[in-house]
Amino acid sequence: MKVIKPNLRIHDTKYVSTHQFNCGHEVPIYEVYSCFALNQILGHVKFNNRQYGNVYYRGECDLYPTLKPSLMRRGSNPHNLSQKLTTIINRVANDEFLQSTLKLNNNNSKHIIEAMLQHYGVPTRNIDLVDNHWVALWMGLFKCNHHKAIEEYFYYSQRVIPYSKLATGEHIDDKELYQYVLLVALPYAECSLHDGVRHGRDFVEIDLRQALPSIFVRPHAQHGIVVKRKPEECTSCDDYDLASQVCAIFRIRVDCSAEWLGHGKMLTPQNMFPPPAYDGGYDRLLKRTDIFKEKGYSIIKYV
Repeated sequence: MKVIKPNLRIHDTKYVSTHQFNCGHEVPIYEVYSCFALNQILGHVKFNNRQYGNVYYRGECDLYPTLKPSLMRRGSNPHNLSQKLTTIINRVANDEFLQSTLKLNNNNSKHIIEAMLQHYGVPTRNIDLVDNHWVALWMGLFKCNHHKAIEEYFYYSQRVIPYSKLATGEHIDDKELYQYVLLVALPYAECSLHDGVRHGRDFVEIDLRQALPSIFVRPHAQHGIVVKRKPEECTSCDDYDLASQVCAIFRIRVDCSAEWLGHGKMLTPQNMFPPPAYDGGYDRLLKRTDIFKEKGYSIIKYV
């Protein structure tokens, strides 16, 4: 894997600092000032890693010290943390109705179920990635919030720079000003794609657009891809950390990103997270309270 260099010269980009993850891996951060520069610097990283593997994107509102899956941020023992998840996966795998809905019929069924659960809010061992930089920008521009009155509901709102602070000269924290795109490089898998699932030496990579039928609309709307380290290779929660695979980090002012993306319906929260009236798979999952009954392992509801 080739990490981007801090002395790269691409017009409308600037090296600003280096981010060090907890694992010790260091990655340069470039600020990007135009959509043309973003296209070019993305292409630079992908081209440089063409012999290594695929480069995917992850949009974030802030930078973090790890790139751990949501489940592995809950404790220190991966086996104990995975027990409830495994129970839910088995329930889905053994349910005739959901088997039919998911078109489960191969050895990758449990990987596909876990990937589907990840996209609908259940904490898993997967990390969400995309191969579309528009979606990555969206994920850093929009912030997920809890509904103030009803805690079990979530909604997405667009981040906006506090211009009142700019006008008065008040300090603005980087968290208010910027969003980030992480580029994650994964080595080419040793076996070919089968039902949207690729098995590499260390990773399982799932393209949800091929692994799930179109009744599950959200993964198709988001160009969803999930990746996890092979569980048999992981003896601690830190082993699931994908930070070592990050090969570049770009930061972009949220007002620039908003201008680049525009206001089309394709990039609204309603399209990126379609309601159950349009997402039939989501509707069926929400109705299965008999399967998702453990606290903290339910399908997330959006308003």
